[in-house]
Amino acid sequence: MDPPVTVIDAFNDVQRARADDERDKVIAKVQREVSEKFRPYGVEVTEVRLHRADLPPETSQAIYDRMKSERQREAKELRAQGFKWAQQIQARADRDRTVILSEAQRAARIAHGEADAAVNKLIGDAASRDAGFYAYYRSLQTYRQSLAESAPTLVLSPDAEFLKTFRQGPQAAQAAPAPAQAAH
Repeated sequence: MDPPVTVIDAFNDVQRARADDERDKVIAKVQREVSEKFRPYGVEVTEVRLHRADLPPETSQAIYDRMKSERQREAKELRAQGFKWAQQIQARADRDRTVILSEAQRAARIAHGEADAAVNKLIGDAASRDAGFYAYYRSLQTYRQSLAESAPTLVLSPDAEFLKTFRQGPQAAQAAPAPAQAAH
């Protein structure tokens, strides 16, 4: 069973085939030129062989340097392309994020508005059923808010208008001044 062929093996086979083809061309050219030069002397060249063909060290280094600079150039181009793609992806993601957030905020505002409308309807329904209790309840909420915003300790006279609602219940809320005014 033959071992699996790798990409490098295939590449080397192609390079070897090219080198063999080039070598044959070089040998044919050398044979032709040498034959022509020596024909006037009666020499016929029937065969030329190459035993070894190495590049001089300075040529090898130049080839290596050129290959290295080409790979560096390609790497630079690939990095630039990758950076460009990254910027495009980031811009698309930012745009999508903005659209999604604005749609979500719009939906939240609509939902909040609908909830406020439902609350206002419930409050209106409650107020229309028992206006006295509703006024009492609202004054208690206002007192709670006023106390939460002011100092935690209050010193009041038992006859203070502020305490009238607590003593008399819902009937006091209808006759009492606005809670915010009573607290100040």
